[in-house]
Amino acid sequence: SMGARGVFELAYTYNEYYAAYISVAGFGIPNLASNLNNTPVWLAHGEHDRTVPIKRARDMHAALSHAHLQSYQKLGHNCLEESLNDPALWEWLDNNLNK
Repeated sequence: SMGARGVFELAYTYNEYYAAYISVAGFGIPNLASNLNNTPVWLAHGEHDRTVPIKRARDMHAALSHAHLQSYQKLGHNCLEESLNDPALWEWLDNNLNK
């Protein structure tokens, strides 16, 4: 979650250097979402996360019209392994890096 938080901090400040962002069980600041322009964002989050509630990811998703929110129904905060094993993530990344 803190790594995902760091992803957003990099994105707000150095967006021109990155092609896409992946946030797993993290959160951003919706008021700063406009700094990401149209850079693709994948938000992965467990529905039962009690450390960083999924509402934080939903708020960011609402602020980023170009973002994808992948929620994992049976998971909590520890959804990294599920995210990395999700073929949809890698397809999304491939599609967004090869534009």
